[in-house]
Amino acid sequence: MKIYSLFFTVLLSSLCMAQKTFSFKEKIHLKEVQNHYMSYEEGQMLRYIGKNEKIQVNTRTYKWDQNDMKNYFYQTDSVVDYKKSRVINTSDFNFKSSKLYGDILMEGDKLFFYPQLEKKEDQSYDQFIKDNIFFFHIPERSSVDVHYSSWHFGMLTLPLKVYFKSRSDSIKNNVVLDTNINVMFGKKWGIKRYYNAPGTKDDRISTKSWSANIILGISKVELDKFNTTPSIGNVKTNVTNFSYGLAVGYQLNKFGFFVATGIDTPLTATGKIWNFCNQPWIGLGIGLGFW
Repeated sequence: MKIYSLFFTVLLSSLCMAQKTFSFKEKIHLKEVQNHYMSYEEGQMLRYIGKNEKIQVNTRTYKWDQNDMKNYFYQTDSVVDYKKSRVINTSDFNFKSSKLYGDILMEGDKLFFYPQLEKKEDQSYDQFIKDNIFFFHIPERSSVDVHYSSWHFGMLTLPLKVYFKSRSDSIKNNVVLDTNINVMFGKKWGIKRYYNAPGTKDDRISTKSWSANIILGISKVELDKFNTTPSIGNVKTNVTNFSYGLAVGYQLNKFGFFVATGIDTPLTATGKIWNFCNQPWIGLGIGLGFW
């Protein structure tokens, strides 16, 4: 139990330091296609409208009186007139990049995009970003896909490991099926889909992504006469290994399937006689991303 406690203490400390250095916030990428920024491949074109292009509308509202009666009345509100929005043409503005990066937020039938500011001496680009609203329109019962990337952190288990080499003359018993737990930290790239589904506010976003990760973990292995050199005879004992390596995964939302490779190092002197001590392996597993 002391080893497990130490492992999770180191894990939490590393995570806190990582959060100070990396941002787990997703970044949206819009690619330029024929002078327009597109949602994904042949998707929608990014639109914009000035923040001051507003119209006056009468909105029905109500208030309660002293007799607990609901009294309706109309009030005049100033709202952005999205009907006057235009498609961005990069040849008309100071857009010099083939990709546009930023944040995104879905509200109603619109997917609002917030481009990153360049913060350069020439303020014309940044001022244009500040003065306008950027968005994709999502018709009812349809969706919009966008590219995204982010750093992420999660848990991974690799119940199947196959070792390539052995300390003994034979590589028999090189397939290990056992429990283990690993943490993964890496970067993922993929597609985020936003649905305009009437009648619900849940399950309106889904993701598909690939990730490249560093993994650290602990695993238990049973030593016997078949996997030790020199052989320990008929005695059986369990040892704890420290695992480290790399993993590539394909994820649907937070869950994913992973292929990993790495090395297991026993944490006790007894484990040094294990045939696969510090030997490379390849494994298959499943994981769960937290960010």
